[in-house]
Amino acid sequence: MPVPSVVTKLTLSGKASLANERYGLGNAGVKKEQLENDFFALTGAFEGEYDSATWDNPFRLGTTVAIQCTSTGPAIGASFYTMDIIIPNAKITKAPAEVSGPDLVSVSGEFTVYSDQVNPACQITLISTDSTAW
Repeated sequence: MPVPSVVTKLTLSGKASLANERYGLGNAGVKKEQLENDFFALTGAFEGEYDSATWDNPFRLGTTVAIQCTSTGPAIGASFYTMDIIIPNAKITKAPAEVSGPDLVSVSGEFTVYSDQVNPACQITLISTDSTAW
């Protein structure tokens, strides 16, 4: 399967807002459980080679795209060390192309992850020999 784009850097960031000052009269100073008080936000940034079909067209059209980043390492038994990130629904919010001469054109952009109410917003699969519990 051909690689649709060359990405050299991928960053994911999440923000979960919690109400953490839940003290009340008669609680004897005991704080109540923290509860969500805003929407969870998952965003990301990327750097890579510019490709108008992969980065520019979805940005200009405002369409939703799927992002998958797979990193495969050496063999471990019948499998390989693997880290696979799948984001089924993302919108590219920034995708400026940087032309600095006759070399490859690069892009450094950002995206926001959305839920389609069917798939998980982000799925991360790790395969390794690490037996430490998470």
